[in-house]
Amino acid sequence: MSMGAARVERRKLSERYRVVDADGHVLEPPTGLWERAPTEFKDRMWRVVRDEQGCEWKIFDGERTPAAPLAFAGTAGMSRTDQ
Repeated sequence: MSMGAARVERRKLSERYRVVDADGHVLEPPTGLWERAPTEFKDRMWRVVRDEQGCEWKIFDGERTPAAPLAFAGTAGMSRTDQ
C-alpha cells in the first residue's frame, strides 16, 4: 500500500476516546454522613462540630481533633459564614 493510499482520519483526542475520571471526589456536607448514619454507628461516625468560640473540630470514634484546613477545598463559592 502506498503512502498516499493510507487514509488517516484526524479527529480530536476527545472524539476518539471516552474519558472517565476515576479519581473524582464528592465533598459531602460536614455533618452529612453522621446525620444519615444508622443509629448503632453514630457514636463512631466522624463529623465536624463548631464550639462556642467558632472553632471547628473533627469528632471521630470519640476523639476530638482540629478540623483539617483542607476542608476548605469544598467551599468554593460559599459565603464565609457557610464555610
